[in-house]
Amino acid sequence: MRAPAIKLKKRILALLIIFFILLLGLTTRLVWVQIVLGEHLSEEAVQTRTRSISIHPKRGHIRDVEGRDLAVSLGADSLYAVPAEIPNVFEVAEALAPILDRDTGELRRLLSEPTTFLWLERKLDPKISERIRRLDLPGLYFTQESKRYYPKGSLGSHILGFAGIDNQGLEGIEAYFDEILRGKDGELILEVDAGEREIPQAVHHRVPAKSGDHVYLTIDEVLQHIAERELTRAVAEHEAKGGFILLMEPATGRLLAMANYPAYDLNEWTEVPSSRWRNPLICDTIHPGSVFKSITAAAAIEE
Repeated sequence: MRAPAIKLKKRILALLIIFFILLLGLTTRLVWVQIVLGEHLSEEAVQTRTRSISIHPKRGHIRDVEGRDLAVSLGADSLYAVPAEIPNVFEVAEALAPILDRDTGELRRLLSEPTTFLWLERKLDPKISERIRRLDLPGLYFTQESKRYYPKGSLGSHILGFAGIDNQGLEGIEAYFDEILRGKDGELILEVDAGEREIPQAVHHRVPAKSGDHVYLTIDEVLQHIAERELTRAVAEHEAKGGFILLMEPATGRLLAMANYPAYDLNEWTEVPSSRWRNPLICDTIHPGSVFKSITAAAAIEE
């Protein structure tokens, strides 16, 4: 009777040891997951169940010396899609293609991609966005973005430059003072389910965008208009390829006008060759009529 009892005790002890090892391993794993990896896994969980949409700020205005607007920012609708919320990709693509002037097959391919966010068209014309709203298609949403507009058209085109689709300055004053004009992006955070669909009553957090600051130039809109008008007349009269006028205030050296020909419409900058964008008065080396004239001019400015 003693031998079976000893064997039973050994088996119980072995089971206790195995149980203890398993418990120790489980405890170690819990400590590793909850303490060592806890912060990292929490961040991943938040990223998995939330979707973030950037909100571009309103770009600051560019104004002349009298405070008249030369470049402004207007609100415009941008269209994006959440493919997981679109039950019938073919119907949505066929409905959108003629409105957006896009190929139906291309839209089907884009809307079939396994992504949580997809830009379809940025900064739409108000009439187009209204047509899309009336369709009330599932999985399509609008967000407000800032669209750059130049109320004077081609006036001061080589001075002002232009901004791109993502609110970034690309040429001229728009590029040089981009950090001041751009502002700070905001963010819209939405909570989604496992199917990447927005949860209506879940957490919705909005960080508002900070608008950019305005930039005031020494350029006078009236003098700029006169300079460009006279330059255009002179180029036509002399059948020249181009020309430029620089108008300065003698007492201070402030620039009052800077005209270049040919100019271009800032609202249609994508329609002109890039060679037209550069400002020859800034970028080109201009040789004086004689070497001494530059010294005379410098002395006059100094006095």
